[in-house]
Amino acid sequence: MNVRKKQILLLSAIGAVMGIAIWLIMLLAINSKALSDGSHSSGIIILNVILSAVFGALCMGGAVVYDIEEWSILRATFTHFVIVFASFNVVGLSLKWFSFGSVEYWIIHAIMIVAYILIWLFQYLIFKRKVKELNRELENWKSIISSEEDGISWKALENDRLLIRML
Repeated sequence: MNVRKKQILLLSAIGAVMGIAIWLIMLLAINSKALSDGSHSSGIIILNVILSAVFGALCMGGAVVYDIEEWSILRATFTHFVIVFASFNVVGLSLKWFSFGSVEYWIIHAIMIVAYILIWLFQYLIFKRKVKELNRELENWKSIISSEEDGISWKALENDRLLIRML
């Protein structure tokens, strides 16, 4: 099994456990009597556990899109948004977290959109700063190499700079 598949499986397993844990915490925080008064059948609880695990697995497992080196931050963020948005809608509507078209539905989706715009913006700013730092270090290397004239070609260093810009 290759490294990416192992990473997806590991992150998905962690996400599944987190999804169940978050569902249980929310259930207890919102309605602590729900488990003890019999208002939830075991079938409903099992369905909630399974779908919460699936949602968590998709959210965490889907995060591997950020590791695809050929993709821009925008493409990775948008792809992850689509994964989370679609799975949230399927799970949320199935478990009746909200009803389609309700005020809660639109508020939750507006919050998700704003959150992903902020995620993209913060990642962009972080990577922009990293690229500037790496390019500054390359300029330092350029000055060291040109002053030492030790036979290292600047063309090879330019190729390294091109690779760093792609990061």
